[in-house]
Amino acid sequence: MSARPVIVATTILKPRSEVYAFWRDWSNLPRFSPYLKTVQETSAGRTHWVAKGPTGDVAWDAETTVDERDRTIAWRSLEGAQVANAGQVEFSDAPGDRGTEVKVSLSYDAPGGKIGAFAAKLSGLEPEQEVAETLRRVKAILECGEVPVVEGQPSNQMRGSSQPGDAAQVRGVR
Repeated sequence: MSARPVIVATTILKPRSEVYAFWRDWSNLPRFSPYLKTVQETSAGRTHWVAKGPTGDVAWDAETTVDERDRTIAWRSLEGAQVANAGQVEFSDAPGDRGTEVKVSLSYDAPGGKIGAFAAKLSGLEPEQEVAETLRRVKAILECGEVPVVEGQPSNQMRGSSQPGDAAQVRGVR
């Protein structure tokens, strides 16, 4: 697996038990991870994952190695996985009763080895960015009920001239 694990953390303004329960429901993972297509529990402590890779879909089976209610979830891929990986999510109370601190640690071998890792870099899929985006999305879902998107929204760009002062005129300020 990768020599350097990816570690990203955030604070979610929800109680630890709620954040843990949401994350622990494996079927929720594709809701907040844009790279996961499905995660299905196949038996107690075993899951089947399908993700979008830089060269196509990749699938693997994993086992849960730690499941401490409201504290830690950890997993690792089983032997023969297309993507050898291991991860852990830790949940702790944020200081000042400000929700839950969530820390994700993830290590994996890129599908396709060095060529796959190079293809991922070319397509902009950096591991740190992927994990940070995943945490941003889970935070939005838990705090707001949805992930804000800009697709299909009116543009903030002005039409016509882009001369200085135009923005103030558009807003009705002279």
